[in-house]
Amino acid sequence: MERDLRKKPSFAKVLKIVHDVIIDYRGLNEWTSINLLAIEIAKRNPDLNPRIFGYQNIQEIIKAIDSKYFELDTDKTQIKLLSIKEK
Repeated sequence: MERDLRKKPSFAKVLKIVHDVIIDYRGLNEWTSINLLAIEIAKRNPDLNPRIFGYQNIQEIIKAIDSKYFELDTDKTQIKLLSIKEK
């Protein structure tokens, strides 16, 4: 049986990318469309392959973020980066 010895990339890298794009695009505590965010992430990071993380697309990665520094709205169409003091 052949094993895949390639190291799976860190999800922390994805969080950093999302963080940086939100800061540049909207700033802290402002809602950002997940679709528009995904488009901007793809433009800035064309080599980012969501399948490496087990997702079909960048939107799915964003919706899977479980961090105290991000908040998704109830229908998971928008995300915002929270200030550290807010949580």
